[in-house]
Amino acid sequence: MLELGVNMMDNFSANEFYDRASYIVKNTLSMGKKVAFISPYTHFRDYSQNSNEQKLSAEYHQMCSKIASENNELIYIDGRTILFDINQLSTDLIHPSMLGHNLMAERLSKKLTELKFLD
Repeated sequence: MLELGVNMMDNFSANEFYDRASYIVKNTLSMGKKVAFISPYTHFRDYSQNSNEQKLSAEYHQMCSKIASENNELIYIDGRTILFDINQLSTDLIHPSMLGHNLMAERLSKKLTELKFLD
């Protein structure tokens, strides 16, 4: 499983993220195993008063969707469906709280089972 994005937002444009993420996805897929690719989870930029931060978050999600559309064998999961409530984040509003981790594990396990990623 690859979850890419939120920690890269401070350092990389959406295009740089795309280049790096698509590279790691293609290399991981080349190993012949199933790969689940998860876009960034909900975080503070999704609720920011700064329109540039909201825009960057949206652009990263667009890049994740683009990567998924270019790799048919990839199992793509929108991270916002796994962690969607800002109240499930720790005080830094990036990392999940203990409750958030628990809920993410439950939701991700259910989703991966539905998508036949877990055998």
